[in-house]
Amino acid sequence: MLATRIALGLWNTGLVSQDALIAWVDGRIRASDTPSSDLLDLSWYGPVVCLKRPEFEFPARPIRFTFVEEFSLRALALDISDDLDAAQFVAWASHCCMGEDLAQPEVSLGYQLDHLCCDCDDKPSAVRLLRVELPRLMPQCHAHASVFLAEVPDLAFQRSSGGSQPVRHHARKGA
Repeated sequence: MLATRIALGLWNTGLVSQDALIAWVDGRIRASDTPSSDLLDLSWYGPVVCLKRPEFEFPARPIRFTFVEEFSLRALALDISDDLDAAQFVAWASHCCMGEDLAQPEVSLGYQLDHLCCDCDDKPSAVRLLRVELPRLMPQCHAHASVFLAEVPDLAFQRSSGGSQPVRHHARKGA
């Protein structure tokens, strides 16, 4: 059920479309001799209807990612060269980092992005900062996200600009 919870969490954050989620669920059903009732319900009714049902009827609930975990997952799905994708990432990170631990580099970057966007009203500079700083954080992002992506290897992420593609995780060297 962990994989289903992760897939629902990715859908709930907008990183996975409903169509991609259902295609992944259908693949899990086909691969199983005895698929769970959660998978069957998701395939038949979709996540919106299933999650409106009481937990005793549909026990699978979306996993709640920490800020750093969601930052990492979003960073892996991000096309940083796409202006719209980068601006949407900046908007998300600058808003969602509030109240988090500034000792974490992802949070610190979020606060810097917020300063540029909100205090300075300079979104282009925030996007430029993201393009400079995010590549330095990518090894950490891969490490944080790989825990989740390993459970849902064939689930296609949704790009802000409209396309979908599987996000590949890379095992750390020596792991």
